[in-house]
Amino acid sequence: MFVLYANKTQLSVRKREPVTSGSVNIYPARFEFSGDWDGLTRTAVFRSSADTYSVLLDLSGECIIPWEVLTSHGRQLTAGVYGTRDNEIVLPTVWADLGTILEGTAPGKETRPPTPELWQEALDNKGD
Repeated sequence: MFVLYANKTQLSVRKREPVTSGSVNIYPARFEFSGDWDGLTRTAVFRSSADTYSVLLDLSGECIIPWEVLTSHGRQLTAGVYGTRDNEIVLPTVWADLGTILEGTAPGKETRPPTPELWQEALDNKGD
């Protein structure tokens, strides 16, 4: 789980974990806030490269990092949060670095037993 703290416009990472490309709905993030955020509706924003996705935080300040920002490895994953009042952004933070997206395991070629060598075939066919 990621834990981030918003102190007015500053956003710092208190806890992080490695993330892998291809992951879907697996990495929770919890945002904690200073008193400057009281009364604001809070929305987290996650970015990797040019892809940016917003997620409304629940009442406990948590959300799941969108899988869409985890599609490619080697990119920096960053997070921000902003607060709104009456549908207007009134308090955005700076971006916080969550780390590099590591390459996730992808399916490989299906394996089969190796082709037997001629001597092995002859031995197998002998039958005694």
